[in-house]
Amino acid sequence: MDTYIFLDLDDTIFQTRHKCLTTPDEQLATAAIHPDGSSLSYTTPQQRELLSQLQMLGTVIPVTARNLESFRRVQLVFSDLVVLDFGAAIVLPTGELDPIWDNQIRPRIVEHGSQLEDICQYWKQISDRLALGLRIRVISDFEMPLYVVAKHPDGQIERLQELWQHAHAEFPSEGFFVHHNDNNLSVVPACMSKRSAVEYLLNGPLNEHPRLVIGAGDSLSDAEFLSLCDFSLIPGNSQLMRTLNQQYEVRRSRSRSQ
Repeated sequence: MDTYIFLDLDDTIFQTRHKCLTTPDEQLATAAIHPDGSSLSYTTPQQRELLSQLQMLGTVIPVTARNLESFRRVQLVFSDLVVLDFGAAIVLPTGELDPIWDNQIRPRIVEHGSQLEDICQYWKQISDRLALGLRIRVISDFEMPLYVVAKHPDGQIERLQELWQHAHAEFPSEGFFVHHNDNNLSVVPACMSKRSAVEYLLNGPLNEHPRLVIGAGDSLSDAEFLSLCDFSLIPGNSQLMRTLNQQYEVRRSRSRSQ
């Protein structure tokens, strides 16, 4: 039986230093670098062991919001398919785009380009007016404008929350979704999703033989593609796990009050 592991990267199999909690420096290993070559993200011993076990178990397929340039700065070795840009691009082991998926998704994505630029400029105006100090830009890849992302250079996530408080009233009512996890606030065309890319792979290129499908992800946006898998792995200290725990506590509280 073939085994496929769809693996989110940031905050699942590696993370920035301040998220490594109590792990000593000497136990960390660089997993991704800045454009200047300095270390950006790290793996813990547990994450390195997990990745090693997963790679022995089957084919590991990264599923990430990173674009190609950012993915190339990941220091971990992956040798098969890669899902990039919130599912907008599927890269074959040859390094080329999957032509079938690209022909399906590209026309739907490019029609949102002008709206993304408008959102980007509007967010910049808010950031400048309130002196939030945010980096805001449209992420492009493979000659496609893909999504707007806002980050704070010093990780002050309360500045992102303040931006959204002022911007959400002008958010398009259709055609986009918001992804907010830690120091990352993004507006993404709804036609793009990790789930749709994974679903395409499972129904097409990876549908030739009986298979076991495992997913791993940390954020609420990962839940959609995890639901396609036979089994899911969720980091203990993650947005998705915290949300599940909160929902459990609410249900337990309600049951006690009845």
